[in-house]
Amino acid sequence: MTVRSLPLRLDVLRAGVAALVVGFAALSAIAGAFADPARAGEPVDVEGAYVTDTTGTLSPAELDRVDESLDALFARTGEALYVVVTDTFEDPRDPAAWAAETASLSGLGLHDLLLAIAIDDRNYAYSVDDGFALSNEQIDDVIADALVPSLRDDRWADGIVSFSTAMGDTLDPPFPVVPVAIGGAVVLGLGAWIALRVSRPARERARARRRAARERAERRSKAGAMLVATDDAVKTSTQELGFAVAQFGDEATAEFAATLDTARTQLAEAFGLRARLEDEEPDADTDADAWLDRIRTLCEQTDAALDAQSEAFDALRDLERHAPGLIEQITAQRAALPGRIGAAEASLTSLSATYGPAAVSGAGDSLARARALLAFVDDELAQARERLGAGRTGEAAVDVRAAQQAAGQIDQLVGTVEQLAVSLPKIASDRDAAVADLRADIAEARAYPDAPSGLADAAAAAQAALDAAADATPADSLTTVERANATLAQAFSSVRDQRARRERAAAQLPRALENAQRIISAASGYITPRRALVGDLARTRLAEAERELAAATAASDPEVALAHARTAADAGGRADRIARDEVNGPRDESGVQAAEDGGVWGRLFGGSDDSGYGGSGYGSGTSRSGWSSSSRSSFSRRSSGSSSRRSSGSSSSRRSSGSRSSSRRSGGGRF
Repeated sequence: MTVRSLPLRLDVLRAGVAALVVGFAALSAIAGAFADPARAGEPVDVEGAYVTDTTGTLSPAELDRVDESLDALFARTGEALYVVVTDTFEDPRDPAAWAAETASLSGLGLHDLLLAIAIDDRNYAYSVDDGFALSNEQIDDVIADALVPSLRDDRWADGIVSFSTAMGDTLDPPFPVVPVAIGGAVVLGLGAWIALRVSRPARERARARRRAARERAERRSKAGAMLVATDDAVKTSTQELGFAVAQFGDEATAEFAATLDTARTQLAEAFGLRARLEDEEPDADTDADAWLDRIRTLCEQTDAALDAQSEAFDALRDLERHAPGLIEQITAQRAALPGRIGAAEASLTSLSATYGPAAVSGAGDSLARARALLAFVDDELAQARERLGAGRTGEAAVDVRAAQQAAGQIDQLVGTVEQLAVSLPKIASDRDAAVADLRADIAEARAYPDAPSGLADAAAAAQAALDAAADATPADSLTTVERANATLAQAFSSVRDQRARRERAAAQLPRALENAQRIISAASGYITPRRALVGDLARTRLAEAERELAAATAASDPEVALAHARTAADAGGRADRIARDEVNGPRDESGVQAAEDGGVWGRLFGGSDDSGYGGSGYGSGTSRSGWSSSSRSSFSRRSSGSSSRRSSGSSSSRRSSGSRSSSRRSGGGRF
């Protein structure tokens, strides 16, 4: 090859060099202006892009070639390959964990494979759903044969394209091309190809089943959200009815009361189906689908029935007309509240000294909330008077309603402590009686002639439960002892005659019913004022407890009734524990649990008021200056979103092919 030399003038050369320097400076400035603010090497959200290259290593032509290869893989197999090219794996440093976190951030699903390549680290990693069509061993084999050789030579695009093609061949094997001269191998190759092709419908059926399971999980989540919203609607409407009866009497509110009774019945059925989905294995997928459909229908019917009454109910409450009188009524009610709170605080101190701080856990928070709401009532009443004086009667009515509900919340919070002062001594007395019963049963079991070994083992377990209950709160120890009583009674069933068992069950039943009612009342008293922070599982357990208690009350057989009562107590206790775990959050300096977003309705119900005021007063999106005809919406905490980093690279029109997976597997290595 001949190379011609061209004369160069020195001044032209200098000018060219200067231009290059200016150009590079400009490019550097532009790059700095648009540089990703996130720390290099962190997991990223691919945001639907096939290739996310945070290093700028791949040229535009290479990106196009890789994109075409990944498009062909998806068209051929229905499986998607996403590729991230980065300098290093940071936060976490482990390549497999880095790939798993990137897949999670990106919302990748069942049919998505993420491949991450760290150029400086000379590492690679991948992440797939547990249900992905290939095992880790198969993926590792494809990587070793098709990807790693190119990566070792820094041929990044070649390696990705080769890996994509090899994945397609593994997922959808081509017809084996074998020289005809190797006759036996041809037959074997053809047979293997046919076997793989025949197995493909089975894989497709498995994918269809996984898709159906994913869709059913989404429907279950939506059903839970509908239950929470409907339960809030019923509770809010119950409170509304109480206000209306007090102001207008039973006759004027009879129709709404009947509608509310029907709503409670439908909601109880819906919660029962939700419990079956949680606790039982349906006989077939169609059973689960039918239960979910029924939950949706019941919630929709309940909400529609309550909405049908809202217009007449709003007219009945006509707060604008009655606001002046209500202000005076609430003012009188508010004047008595500080005295009740002070008396409750003194009672709480005495109860803590007698039964231990754990026995009154959470009650102090109730009183702190009550004191915080006193100031809120004062502010709303003052604002209502000011707006009435200015002729702004509609806004004044809103303030009156807020003050009315806050006063009701204070009454409920203080009432829980007042009830505790009554119930704790009774619980302690019941515990002592249950302990005496259990000790007598243990002694009888140990002295029983020719008792089976199972009875002796049950007596030993009951003694251990008795020892453990000694250090627990009265409520917890009563539950522990009653459980041990039930277990030992079951062991006695083979040696006691039926009459003796029934007499014993009848003697224990009143205490078990009182205990169940006490636990359910405590759980309901905790959940209702904090319902914006409590999800469907705690409410489902509470509904289950109420259902079991009703069955215990209705049962004629004392043994059956006793079993229902103990199940009700257990379910109510679980509802209370779940609710407290969900509500548990940061507290301010005064010890009051902070609401997620403050605001009028956040302070009332312990959550954000972003979703709108629920009740006959407001609907979502309605300003506080007027009433909405669609009146009840649940309160929800605002979820703070985080901004995601937009990576460079080509973008595909196809987003993730599956919903976000909760269980993924990863792998990786060096090259």
